[in-house]
Amino acid sequence: MDKKVKGSWLIHHTDKLQSVRSQSGFEKTYLSGKSGILLSAISSNNEITISNQRLDTLAQASNINVLTELPIIIDLLKKKELIDVAGNGITILGITTSSALQHTSDIFDSLQPTSQENAAIGLAERASLEPIKSSEALEELADAYSLNRAEITEVLFNSEQIGFVDVENPVLTESEKYEICQRKSFVQPQYDETIMQPQSFSQANIFNQQINQYYPTS
Repeated sequence: MDKKVKGSWLIHHTDKLQSVRSQSGFEKTYLSGKSGILLSAISSNNEITISNQRLDTLAQASNINVLTELPIIIDLLKKKELIDVAGNGITILGITTSSALQHTSDIFDSLQPTSQENAAIGLAERASLEPIKSSEALEELADAYSLNRAEITEVLFNSEQIGFVDVENPVLTESEKYEICQRKSFVQPQYDETIMQPQSFSQANIFNQQINQYYPTS
């Protein structure tokens, strides 16, 4: 998958993860997505050096918690040699708005994400090309990411619940799907729905809508 496309999906998924109670199972997705959001914000600031006060402002505008999230992200970006840290702020090391998505993808890969996290991105990209039946997605993703039936069904379930993908005309209620996932027995697909790209994300705006919303202005 192209790094810019992958980076866009990571930011899209992170945006969806912010609306749920827990990011459990998608921690690497969330951290890399948040890092990408901050990279986009600081690279669009048109300044090489950013003061701590300005950095906090950009983080807050990007929905990044300055106490619990920002220090972790800054430490990660420093380790990746994308920024340099001084006592009064940070220095951007050659980051551009066009490269921010690529760096987001690279950060994700370096965090050694789980197969389930990779599969959730693969599912979103697959559904963006054309709608796919959940039974077909089960087969394709299980083979591509070496996941068993229970694991890949859980990916499908979580992707729908969190909003990574949309589902057309659901055939089961939310409680019924939850019960199916709790059984952990998926020898055959338990239900078959049409999985589509989320309405908030389309291939046409992949480099604009999902990332530009995080470009706070001065």
